[in-house]
Amino acid sequence: FLKDQVSRLVSELRDYQVQFPYANAGGGTTAPLDLPPWMANEDLMSPLFSAYDSRLSELSAITEKQRLALDAFGEQCEHLVAENELLRENQLKDLKQVM
Repeated sequence: FLKDQVSRLVSELRDYQVQFPYANAGGGTTAPLDLPPWMANEDLMSPLFSAYDSRLSELSAITEKQRLALDAFGEQCEHLVAENELLRENQLKDLKQVM
């Protein structure tokens, strides 16, 4: 159980350090941590990790959905800009013909 917990924490720490390399303090402590007994109790921690994993999955799905919506919005904006430029060119051409 603790090995799983440690591997999760190491993985998250590695991702964080890659994402924010300037946040690395450099001089970490090597003294062993005095953990409360409930932190080593699998019956207590397992539901917390399950809820944590569920929430991470939910947030990842929301992030992906919003990223796709943003991409679609960007494409729509590009289409509208192109249409606007075409309409402006046509308007200028019609104005020159009138004058």
